[in-house]
Amino acid sequence: MLPLLSDLEDREAITIILKDLTGAPQASEPPSWAKNIEMPGIAKLDKEIQVNKRKIKYMKKVIRNLEDSKMELEQYKTILYTSDRNWNVL
Repeated sequence: MLPLLSDLEDREAITIILKDLTGAPQASEPPSWAKNIEMPGIAKLDKEIQVNKRKIKYMKKVIRNLEDSKMELEQYKTILYTSDRNWNVL
């Protein structure tokens, strides 16, 4: 016999029914009202995440510039094994 589900949102009712039928817990989406609840500390964490994403973006740019500089310098190794007539290409 199934429990009375009239006071529950559809998703929550379906989750309960599936659990009863399968015997296994079911993952469910949060109820619609849950998104309106502010959890302490979340805003601070969101801000810190954004700050660190900006730092990562900046550091990726720095690394890309360093790699470009390295590639440019690595080209000079070709002087060691290139004949005289090809040096003007550098």
